[in-house]
Amino acid sequence: MDDFSNRRGISTMRESIRTIAQGRPLLRKTLLACSWETMGTVCNQGVSLLTGLLAARLLGKEKLGEWAIILTLLVFFLQIGSLNIARICTRFIAEYQHTDPRRAGQIVGFVLLTVSLLGAAVIATCVLASRWIADRFFDSPSLEPLIPVVGIAVLLTLLLTCFRSILYGGQRYRLVAASNLVFALCRLAGFGGLILIPDLRYLAWAYVAACLAAAVHAGVLAWLTLQEMGIKVSIDNYLRERDLFLNFCLPGLILTATEAPITTYTRVLVIKLAGGMGAMAGVHIASSWQQLVVFVPYQLCRVVSPMFADLKGRGRYGELVQYALQVAFSALAIGVGSAIVLAVFGKYVLALYGEGFVEFYPLFLLVLLAGAVEACGSSLTGLYAVLDAMWWRSTAVVMSQLVALGCALWLIPRIGVTGFGWAILAQHLTGLASVAILLRVKIPAIQSDRHVTTVPGHSHLGISPASPELAVKTHTSHTYSSMSKCP
Repeated sequence: MDDFSNRRGISTMRESIRTIAQGRPLLRKTLLACSWETMGTVCNQGVSLLTGLLAARLLGKEKLGEWAIILTLLVFFLQIGSLNIARICTRFIAEYQHTDPRRAGQIVGFVLLTVSLLGAAVIATCVLASRWIADRFFDSPSLEPLIPVVGIAVLLTLLLTCFRSILYGGQRYRLVAASNLVFALCRLAGFGGLILIPDLRYLAWAYVAACLAAAVHAGVLAWLTLQEMGIKVSIDNYLRERDLFLNFCLPGLILTATEAPITTYTRVLVIKLAGGMGAMAGVHIASSWQQLVVFVPYQLCRVVSPMFADLKGRGRYGELVQYALQVAFSALAIGVGSAIVLAVFGKYVLALYGEGFVEFYPLFLLVLLAGAVEACGSSLTGLYAVLDAMWWRSTAVVMSQLVALGCALWLIPRIGVTGFGWAILAQHLTGLASVAILLRVKIPAIQSDRHVTTVPGHSHLGISPASPELAVKTHTSHTYSSMSKCP
């Protein structure tokens, strides 16, 4: 009996592997889409690194630290204002574009109006609280006139993100790459003027101008994409979108209400306890190069999220599981390889910024290692939305942020800015563990449901077999179920 079960299990595994091999068009589509994503993101990351180099050389370590504070505030308000809005748009456009275009249009209207209201609220907050934020929070009064500029950048960035999420949902990856390229060129043109006008205010307004140009361009592309898919944007049902708010926005609000303040406060600890704006400059440089470790897995996440949703919508859960594992191992290999290369040349990289930056090499190594860990987990974050596990994600992120805060409070006063690196590493190890637990718990539960409830035209295992005549004997009932080919 056991020998028969083992042989049957091996046979089933072989058929599953053969099915995945026959599904290579999906893998090819993923690689092609990720290549377009990579091209666009490489341009943006290159501009970010070049900006850091110019700011360090032309403005000095202290001003680079102030620029890092401006970017920290930008991220803070983006986290507060995002509320998982982009993931809503990507998921439901991918899921409803063929089956219910009217519903997809209502969700797009909900997303755009919500983002506009949130952006306006952020601008008002930045204008009214600019003096308190600059003086009391960062001990830097010179930042006061720049904080309202951050609010404008937040609104434009939220709109840009939503427009791109529409393109992601429609799987228009070339258009996303074009949007990234336009954003990179606009930033390059603006930041290049830093050579002529070496001033932090100019740098901030140049970023706002680039966001405006990119948002207009992406908005036009998103509108054309919706027209092509036959989706009409509507806000008629806006006040009745209770389920969207409870299942996606509310978990996002709870998540960011914890995540954003902790992320910002760990950097405030660096300023107050580890050497001021100069130490903050080191954190900014290490974090910028960490993006080279994680940017491909992050783009992979954006590419595969609509594909996860599409597989779920078609009831092909077996392929969803196999596909998720392939994505995770690919992201891990990319992250580890990138981190090793950057670690080898780390001291030479830091020397490019000027004298005094090589001292941040231990921090540089720790942040790169954290990026390699983050790469594996980040590639699968789209599964949280697809598997309706946003509350799970909120809990996991809050736990990882609390771990980071605890490590920062303990280590930064004792070992300086290097303690920040250890805190980030602990945070991402906790996040990776949460994704592993999600796959361990949620996917088997879904597969168990698929054994009981079938979808017409699909097998109870959720796998499209290589042959229509293939029959598999179940372990529990020892009865045979004919498996028809998935369309």
